[in-house]
Amino acid sequence: MKKSIILLVAVFILIYSFYSVSAVASDLKDSYQPKETAIGKISGNGLEPILKENIELKRKNVLVPIEYDVKKIGDEWIVWFIAPEGENNYTLYIRDIATTVNGVNQKADYEKNFSVLGQIIEYNVNPGAVFAQDDFSVTVNSFVDDEIDITTNFPSERNIVLKPGANKIDFFIDAVEGNQRVDIGVGKYVIPAYVIGKEGIGDEDDVEIIESRLPEIRFRPRIIQTTILSDQIGSYPFYIINAGDLEEEVEFEYDEAVFEVYPKNKSFVLRSNENREFNLTLKKKLDKNFNSTILAKIGNESIEMPIEILITENIDEIGTPYLKPDYVETKDYTCSELNGIQCDPGEICSNSTISLDGSCCVGVCQEPEETSYSWIGWLIAAVILIILVIIWGRYKKAKGGESFSSTVKSAEKSMP
Repeated sequence: MKKSIILLVAVFILIYSFYSVSAVASDLKDSYQPKETAIGKISGNGLEPILKENIELKRKNVLVPIEYDVKKIGDEWIVWFIAPEGENNYTLYIRDIATTVNGVNQKADYEKNFSVLGQIIEYNVNPGAVFAQDDFSVTVNSFVDDEIDITTNFPSERNIVLKPGANKIDFFIDAVEGNQRVDIGVGKYVIPAYVIGKEGIGDEDDVEIIESRLPEIRFRPRIIQTTILSDQIGSYPFYIINAGDLEEEVEFEYDEAVFEVYPKNKSFVLRSNENREFNLTLKKKLDKNFNSTILAKIGNESIEMPIEILITENIDEIGTPYLKPDYVETKDYTCSELNGIQCDPGEICSNSTISLDGSCCVGVCQEPEETSYSWIGWLIAAVILIILVIIWGRYKKAKGGESFSSTVKSAEKSMP
C-alpha cells in the first residue's frame, strides 16, 4: 500500500504543477564565463521598485561580493552583474518583489541558479544598463594581452580598439531626438538604455514629453488613517519611493506644531529606485478629530499624503488599517487612478485588484473561455486503474503462495 500512497502523492503534485504560476521570471542565462557581464530582464506584474539592497549573490549560502545594479529602462526592470571569477555554482536572490498572482498582491522572492565555467571572458562592460539625459560613458575591461577590435551601434556604427585593461567609451546624445528606448551594442554585449534626447526640430510630441515629465515619487501608504484614544500619542512609519530613473531632490512640508518627522532631514536627495523610511509622531494629545497632510515637493511638482486621525473613547475602535498584515495598498486608490476599468457582468479580468471602487481590472476584461475538465476525469480513472492493478497483483501473489503451500502439505500426507 505504501507504493500506492507514493503514487497518489506524485499524481497530486503533478496536478498542482498545472496550476502553479511563477510570479517573477528572468531571461538570465544558466551559465557565464568568469567576469562576464550578466544582463537580464526581470518580468512579472511589478507594483513597486525593485530595490538594489534586496539583491544578493550566494555560493552555498555564503554571500559573494559582486558589482551589480538594477534599473528601470522604459517599462522593463533590468538587473546586471559581473560574474565572479571563481568557477562554481551560484544563486542570485532578489527579495521582496511586490507583484500580483491571479490578481492578488504578493511579496515574491526570486532565485536564479547559474554556473560560472571556463576561462575568463575576453572583456566585460560596466554598467550593464544605462539611463541617460546627458552624454555618458561605458567602461569595457579587456582581460587579454592583445588589442581587440569591436563595434558599437550608438549613436551610429563605429569601430573601437580595446587595449588591455580598462577602456572608457564615450557616447554622445546630441543627435538623439526625443526620448528613446534603445539597445546599445558594445561588442558581444547588448546594453538596454533609455535616453532623454534633445528636442527635435519641429517635433512637438517630443517637446511635450520632455516638458510634461513628472517625477515618479510617491508615498507608501498613500494615506495614513488611524483611530486613537484622546490621551494617546501615536507614531506612524511611512516610506517615500522614487520609482523613476532620475535622482530627485525632495522637500517635506507639514504642520510642525502637531507633528515631528524622523529623520529630521526635511530636504534630501532621493536616488533612482531608492525607498526611504520615515516616522511621523504626534507632538501633543488631540481632543478631537484631526486632518492634515504631508507635502513632498519635487521642483515645481508636489505630491501629498493625507493624514486622518479619529479620536474615540472606545478601546475596541482603535487601530491603524495600513499597519495590519492583510492591508492592501491599492484600496486607497480609485480604479481610474490605477488605470483600471470595471468589467461588465459575466466578464473575467486577467489581472484584478481592489480599489476604492471595489474590484478593479488593471488587465483585460474578457469573456470566460469554456474549459474542458475531461482530462481530470481521465487522470482520476487512470490512477484508480493503476491502484486496482497493484491490488490485484498483490492478491494474485498471495493466492499463489497459499496454493503452493497446500500442494506441499497434500504431498506429505500421501507419502508412506
